Amino acid sequence: MPEKAYIEGTLGVYELQRIELLRDVFVWAYERSCQQYVAVRQSLAPPDRFRLRYRAELTEAVGRIVRERRTASLESVGQIIPPTVVPEDQEHFLGLALQELEDLYEGNIGRFRLRSSEYTAWRMATKGI
Repeated sequence: MPEKAYIEGTLGVYELQRIELLRDVFVWAYERSCQQYVAVRQSLAPPDRFRLRYRAELTEAVGRIVRERRTASLESVGQIIPPTVVPEDQEHFLGLALQELEDLYEGNIGRFRLRSSEYTAWRMATKGI
């Protein structure tokens, strides 16, 4: 909001007891804010419905792989797929879980309810790092 317009609007209220200037400044700022909101909203991608549906199962699977120090492979993830993942979604779930394991790092382990020590032990056991 332009500082000069805000000051003049505020002075108009206090000195002249007229709200028109301050009202105009408020309306201008509100309309600008709405335009920015629309621009940001249009730039965002829609949510991944599959990921939302299986969020808890994905957290459980990634957490188990790390805590049990298993390798991030189709076989190891396939062995621990939660029973709530329907058979026709299992292939997609496997791919998503493997991608999450590949992208796992210190900055996002909290999303899977993992402690730093668990993550470090898994990295050392599976990747020798």
